[in-house]
Amino acid sequence: MKQNCTCPPPEALEKLLAESAGDPAETDIIEHVGECSGCQQKLELMADSQSRIIELVAHIDRTVPSRESAYWPALQAAKELDQDPASQPTFVPGTTPAVPRGKESLDFLEPSDDPAFLGRLGHFDVTRLVGRGGMGYVFEAHDNYLHRTVALKVLDPQLANDDVSKQRFCREARAAAAITHDHVVPVYQVEKMSDGRLPFLVMQLIQGETLEKRLARDGKLPLVDILRIGLQTSAALAAAHSQGVIHRDLKPSNILLDSSSGRAKLTDFGLARCIEDLSLTRTGFVAGTPLYMSPEQALGTALDERSDLFSLGAVLYEMSTGRPPFRGATPLAVLKQITDRPASPARTLNADLPAWLNDLIQQLLSKRPDQRPVSAAVVAEELGKRLSAFEPVSPVQIPAVHTTGACETVMRQHRRSRWLAMIGGMALGAALMLGIGLAFKKGGTAPQATSNRPVGEAAFATLKGNAGPIWSVEFTPDGKKLVTGVENGTVKIWDLEKLQPESTLPVNEGPTWATSVSADGKLFATGHDDGSVLIVDFTTGETIRSFKAEGPVRSLKFAPQGTGLAIATRNGHLGIWDPETGERTTSFIGHKGMITHVTFSNDGKMLGSAGGDSSARIWNVATGREKTELTGHTAGVYGISFSADDSLVATGGWDRTVRVWDSSSGQPLGKLDGHTSDVWAVAFAPTGHLLASVGEDRDVRLWDARQLKELPLREGHSGTIYTMAFSKQGVLATAGRDGAVRLWNVSDIKAVP
Repeated sequence: MKQNCTCPPPEALEKLLAESAGDPAETDIIEHVGECSGCQQKLELMADSQSRIIELVAHIDRTVPSRESAYWPALQAAKELDQDPASQPTFVPGTTPAVPRGKESLDFLEPSDDPAFLGRLGHFDVTRLVGRGGMGYVFEAHDNYLHRTVALKVLDPQLANDDVSKQRFCREARAAAAITHDHVVPVYQVEKMSDGRLPFLVMQLIQGETLEKRLARDGKLPLVDILRIGLQTSAALAAAHSQGVIHRDLKPSNILLDSSSGRAKLTDFGLARCIEDLSLTRTGFVAGTPLYMSPEQALGTALDERSDLFSLGAVLYEMSTGRPPFRGATPLAVLKQITDRPASPARTLNADLPAWLNDLIQQLLSKRPDQRPVSAAVVAEELGKRLSAFEPVSPVQIPAVHTTGACETVMRQHRRSRWLAMIGGMALGAALMLGIGLAFKKGGTAPQATSNRPVGEAAFATLKGNAGPIWSVEFTPDGKKLVTGVENGTVKIWDLEKLQPESTLPVNEGPTWATSVSADGKLFATGHDDGSVLIVDFTTGETIRSFKAEGPVRSLKFAPQGTGLAIATRNGHLGIWDPETGERTTSFIGHKGMITHVTFSNDGKMLGSAGGDSSARIWNVATGREKTELTGHTAGVYGISFSADDSLVATGGWDRTVRVWDSSSGQPLGKLDGHTSDVWAVAFAPTGHLLASVGEDRDVRLWDARQLKELPLREGHSGTIYTMAFSKQGVLATAGRDGAVRLWNVSDIKAVP
């Protein structure tokens, strides 16, 4: 470490995290930081353990994306966009003609009996060509059966013999037809020409213009229009997401402004991916428009609904400032900004923009999906609340049943750290310039929330795997091993007698959100964003079976007896599956939207589930019917656990509370206050009524759940704690953002039996 040197002020270090080094002064700072461990520790505290610096530097040698990445086709599309902006695909079932690409041949149209029409498709007389897109044509036509004007989207005849294109075209029909919403352009039906050659979609014809055209004409929009269009678009996304559909190509040209109703309508699900359908993800087709695509799209990593939220942020940004958030002199520069650079705050370009809207846009544009708002529904709720201050808000259908307070909670936590999710790429750039990895040394415990509550003993062991954030922990039945699911797609198995890693298994390209060990300790299961569930032999580490759930797997749990596996998905599906056959045996229907956690009662007769719809539910495993609904949380519920005797149920959520319920009646028994931020998980000890809860405030809080009494908390984590588990022997394991597992001895705590 340098001695007797002058360290740069905090604002210079913040600038280093937020920007690429350019001038000599910044280069000097980089060189100083490379040798000064004190500044390295300051940088780590600034990053609040939420940056991807360590993870990125660990892969510093990867200067070229993988062959499967969408980066290369996106770059090609960006080049074409840069060469000819007017030539970008336009799938607009409206009245604004597309820019001609030359004389279009319409020979594939059948002749019409009336020479006033261009031709005929089935029983539709074609009035005019509206636009030309990447996969076909859009026409205005007259329906001779129902006597109404419609839009017809026809597959390009050159693609008629391309099976992949046909699949994509039909997938658009399925995706769009599944969504019924006032702000989504409806698909009436799917037809074929009389000779069966070409399929086409029959859609509502929107009279008006695209948001793209209005922005080109007017530049930035009035605040009330930003709120109205943003509300209606986010509500449309919420409707799509509730059906398991990711749009993947949200942009101004796909938002139609209906002149007759004044409504914004979302269209063009040509790139939408049904979450359950992954058969077409490796075709090389450009997945999204570069100016609005999310970082995960550009890098070819796993997608979920939050990818659309990034694109929504880009659209809100352009409506607020008159320009997209990411611009560059070359197409490559645009893509690099999307993946690496934070967008300049919209308020720097529009001083009249409210601070809350500026913050919301910055959150939506976070590089990490987990730093964005929890759903399109909560964004719609927030925009609707703000719009009501300007004008009466017409009822807007938002699929989430109860999201009150959720957006406020998410905005509160991200307002503090909205830029932190964006610093990884810039820190990597600085490391590349230095030729070294900024592998920060741990510099003590990160700042904790202020508390006057007594603190108990420290963790007796800390397991550091250096593999990134940990989303799931579970002990084997004998308590001798621990299984952790890591964000980098691995499962790490720890030998707890040696306190060393026994093995690391790469199981998925995306994060390992959930792990569970079977009751006999012979198997463990993992769940992932692509819907895959893997059943792994504990002894050999080999995957003996894999199957697809009904959506991105957020939580799973083996039954305490037998082999049943409960699986909960991000798109609201909950069921019990047979891990030997990969077949679902029972479905539980009731949650609206994401299910965050699932667990069995200790006798195996009840199943508990927690969801983003602000509710938790208890189900009868034998019948598949809902036993009781637990309502009282004012925002999403993230954890649920049964007491050792199954008489109590505890829940915790985004409203910063832990609640205790009678498991038989569902009656609330009390609320436990103490957490200063979101609660991510709750867990009962294997005996008595000792309850643990963890969350964003980094404290491990302990409670006597029967007496509703707080016990001495535990401190030690330097980042959000996402997950925890008790062993049958009474050891508590906690893990989260800082990538470390901490083991706690809580056997000395006496809870009421």
